[in-house]
Amino acid sequence: MIEGLYHISIIVSSEKTVEFYKELGFKETFRLKQSYDTVVFVEGYGLKIILFIDPRHPKRDVHPEQLGLRYFALKVENVEAMAEKYGCGPVTLDWQGEKYCMLEDPDGLMIQLHE
Repeated sequence: MIEGLYHISIIVSSEKTVEFYKELGFKETFRLKQSYDTVVFVEGYGLKIILFIDPRHPKRDVHPEQLGLRYFALKVENVEAMAEKYGCGPVTLDWQGEKYCMLEDPDGLMIQLHE
């Protein structure tokens, strides 16, 4: 039986992306340097994200989008305040009338901030 989401794994190009997630409020809880990459665990808001730092991977192709993860959404209390703080795209309404905006991490992975 599935109990919930365990973690999200993301390949990132540099320490800059780790700092981006820390700025969003995630805290680094573990780091492991391997011969081919560095693995950084960040946790916050009941989520664990594992960031694999390895600049050798190709950039994300967004035109057309690749199959797989399109974005992940973080629930926020005030989307307008978050949009102002992080420079999100415009605040709009989803199909159910709830407010959200889209934000990109430094490697182009889309993150939805959803009220």
